[in-house]
Amino acid sequence: MTVTFTTDDGNPASDLSVTSGLAPLSAGWSTSSLSFSCSAISSGAGCQLSLTYAPSSPATGTLTLDYSYTNNSGIVKAGTVTIAYAAAP
Repeated sequence: MTVTFTTDDGNPASDLSVTSGLAPLSAGWSTSSLSFSCSAISSGAGCQLSLTYAPSSPATGTLTLDYSYTNNSGIVKAGTVTIAYAAAP
């Protein structure tokens, strides 16, 4: 799965980072890096975080990733990406 970060207002943003960390993730989830950041984001050129879900047993839950960025006015903002998941036997 890929999480794509873009701006929603057409204005550029900068200094995006996942603040909740990428280790440890919820059971079954993995990524190739322990952190994620992106220096520049826009509505057309987003930053992508690749995640893999490979559970070892049936599971349901929610993966939550907190992030922060600096908007085009220089104000630091924060948000959350929430991914609901389920794996059947």
